[in-house]
Amino acid sequence: MRVVSIVGARSQFLKAAVLGAELTRQGIPQIVVHTGSRYADSPSDLEPDYNLEVAGGDHGRQTAEMLALLEPILRKLRPDFAVVYDGTNSALAGALTAAKLGIPIAHVEAGLRSLDRSIPEEINRIVTDHLCSVLLVPDERALLQLKREGIESGAFIVGDLLVDFAVNVAAGLPPRPPILDRFELVSGAYAVATIQAPANTADRNALAGIIAGLRGLPLPVILPTDIFGAGARDNIIRCNPVSPVEMIGLLSHARVVLTDSGFEQKQARALGVPCVTLRSETECIETLEDGWNVLVATNPRDIIAQALRPLPSAPAERQCDNLCAPLIVKALHSRSEIAYAV
Repeated sequence: MRVVSIVGARSQFLKAAVLGAELTRQGIPQIVVHTGSRYADSPSDLEPDYNLEVAGGDHGRQTAEMLALLEPILRKLRPDFAVVYDGTNSALAGALTAAKLGIPIAHVEAGLRSLDRSIPEEINRIVTDHLCSVLLVPDERALLQLKREGIESGAFIVGDLLVDFAVNVAAGLPPRPPILDRFELVSGAYAVATIQAPANTADRNALAGIIAGLRGLPLPVILPTDIFGAGARDNIIRCNPVSPVEMIGLLSHARVVLTDSGFEQKQARALGVPCVTLRSETECIETLEDGWNVLVATNPRDIIAQALRPLPSAPAERQCDNLCAPLIVKALHSRSEIAYAV
C-alpha cells in the first residue's frame, strides 16, 4: 500500500508526521505533497516530497491552482489512498483531484461540523466527506453527523492525532520547559494567543477587537505569529512561530489559551487549559463541554471576561490511548482489501 498525504497548514504537517511515523513502522511509504497554501515551512521534521507553492489569493483561485498542480502528481503516483486533513482548501483540492482520477480518499477529522455554511471551511468539510472512501472520525458525535448526511459506510472512529501528540509530548516535558525561561514566564500566570483565521486577520475591525482584548488582560500574552510585525511595548509578546514541542510547553503551563484555531482548541482541552475561542462558532464542539472552551468572537470586553473566568469545576482529564495512528492505518488496510476485492 502507498499513501499520499496532501497538506497545507501547520497542523496538517503535524498530523501527517504523526501518521507517517506509524506508516513507516508498518513499512508503508508516505509521500507528502505540500500545497503551500498557508505556510512556506513545515513546523515539524516532516519534509514534503512536492511543494506546489500555492499561496495567497481568494478561495476560488487558490483551489483552482491546487487542482491544476495536483492532477499530474497524483496521476503519476497513483497511490492506494490520498489522505487529506480537516477543512482547508488543500483538503478540498486533494479530494476533488483524487476523486476525478478514481483514487480512494481518506479524510482525517471527517464529520466535524460548525453548522455554519457561511464559513468556507464548513463547505470544504462537507464536500470532502461526501467524496471519501474512508472517513476517519474522532468520536461518536462526528459519526452521527455523517449518518445525518446520508453517509452510512466507510466511517471509522479513530480518535484524534493532535490529542495523542499533545498529551505524549506534555508527559515527556521537564517540570519547567525551557521556553518559559526564554520569555521569563511564571507558570499559570500568562496567556497564549494564536490568530490565523482569515475571517479575523483580513477584517481590520475584528483584528482590532481581538488585540484590544489581549491588551486588556492583566497577564503577559505570548503571540507566536509570522503574520504581524513587532508592536508597541505592552503585555503582548510577539515572537516567531515556535516548534510544536515548544508550543505544547507554552500551552501546558498557560493560565488561558485564546485562539481562532481548532488546532489549539483541541490541544488546550487535552492539556486541561481553559480556552477562549475568538470565533462565534467551532467545529470542535466537544471542547465546549464542561466549560473548558467558550466562544466569544472578537468583542474585547467578552474576551477579557472569559479569559479571566474561574477555572471549570469539572476535572480536566488527559485522555490519550496512542491508538489514533494505528487505527487509521488499520482502516486504510480494511478499505483497500475491499477495493481490491471489487
